[in-house]
Amino acid sequence: MTDSNQTLIYEHLHMMQKHLIVPKERKNSFGNYLYRNAEDITVAVKKLLPDGCFLIMSDSICQVGDRLFVKAEVSFCFNEKSIKSEAYAELPKEKKGFDVSQLTGSCSSYARKFALNGLFSLDDSKELDAEDNRQQPQCIQKNVGLTPGELKLLSALIAGAEADVEKLMEFFKVKSLLDLSNAQYHQACDMLKVKAKTKQEYKP
Repeated sequence: MTDSNQTLIYEHLHMMQKHLIVPKERKNSFGNYLYRNAEDITVAVKKLLPDGCFLIMSDSICQVGDRLFVKAEVSFCFNEKSIKSEAYAELPKEKKGFDVSQLTGSCSSYARKFALNGLFSLDDSKELDAEDNRQQPQCIQKNVGLTPGELKLLSALIAGAEADVEKLMEFFKVKSLLDLSNAQYHQACDMLKVKAKTKQEYKP
């Protein structure tokens, strides 16, 4: 039986991705371009959040070899269901004019912004944040691979086939349907179409 909350959370996220607009109104004086930051995104998100939906943002420090990264996680939540996006910003060993807490805070804000971008499909392909381009933390973004249209179709197919979303994610070894690759997405659609057709043909 389809979990209605699982279907609804994708519908809510689709609505957010479709309607969320966050203009780039801050100016980088060094690079002479406009940009937005994490705070701008969260302010805009709060204005659109459907009843029952909320965001949870958290940070942690992880180490890869001798390099340290701030890992930001942003979760879009609805009725005990959640969809997560994450991004990483490297902590430089030192940066002129910054103490340790400022460095960590700067990297946290930077990583959160890219995690929010991924979750809500915001385009920041040319954005390098507010400071000198030569001093930016390195950011690795985990992209949300599916478009709003693909999410809507997949959600409809899940409902039509009365599929178990948890089993579908387990089959593809992903924690969220948003983590499906393009190939996995098409495979899932084909599987769900077959399952739905089988249900329609079976008449006890």
